[in-house]
Amino acid sequence: MSNENEEVFTLPSGATVTLRDPKSIRQKDRKMMYTVSNDKTGLLQSISMTEGVIAMMVKAWDLAMSLPNFDIEVLGELEIPDYDALAEKASDMIPVLFPKVTEAKGTDAGDASPFAKSSD
Repeated sequence: MSNENEEVFTLPSGATVTLRDPKSIRQKDRKMMYTVSNDKTGLLQSISMTEGVIAMMVKAWDLAMSLPNFDIEVLGELEIPDYDALAEKASDMIPVLFPKVTEAKGTDAGDASPFAKSSD
């Protein structure tokens, strides 16, 4: 069933990707980004924030491989421009998933550092 708020876009390779509607994202999706079950081994593995977001947001694609939410390792098989395009989409999703963390950083990455030097 297609959702009118899903985004369909074309990767540099010409493959088509359907991304989930950001309004459909739930807390369980955010938790999924921390660990993903690898179907090949049945083990939980730690993944990067970017790859976790990609796995969570890709609903469908016409690539001849599993979706990343079933096998995160497929992201390593993507052509670099395709991976970079998905990583850019993922970076746009991070403020949706972690709004308070994003706001706390401010415009300067050093603003949120607990190790920032005091002017005292």
